[in-house]
Amino acid sequence: MGKLRTALALAILLGAVAGEARASAAPVRVVVNSGLEPVTLAPKRLRALFTRKAAFWPDGSAVVVFVLPTRHPLHQRFCREQLGLLPFQLDRAWNHLVFSGAGERPQVVASEEEMRARLRQTPGAIGYLSAERAEGPGITALSP
Repeated sequence: MGKLRTALALAILLGAVAGEARASAAPVRVVVNSGLEPVTLAPKRLRALFTRKAAFWPDGSAVVVFVLPTRHPLHQRFCREQLGLLPFQLDRAWNHLVFSGAGERPQVVASEEEMRARLRQTPGAIGYLSAERAEGPGITALSP
């Protein structure tokens, strides 16, 4: 009887972990303020924007980058899937800019809700959201 309970508990635990993994695997979408002219970003250009090596959009307006905290699961997935970097590599690039006096870190927001609000309110803004939150007034999700 004890082995049956252990097996049942293990099966429930594995099911919960698998369900959580599926939920956290929702696609990450790059999102911009809808006031921007339509733009397509190649992976190299996207990385340049988020590492702060590029500071202006093609129309000459300033880029304002928003990110979630480094330890946020969506930020970690964004770094790996969209930028091809590990989060610590992105942090290192920002630190280099700050300490050399060449630039500033992006603005960190606490949640996806705050990210949506800041993207909507800030001309020239770029950030990222989970796919189910990437559509709405004032923001435009870029093609994957």
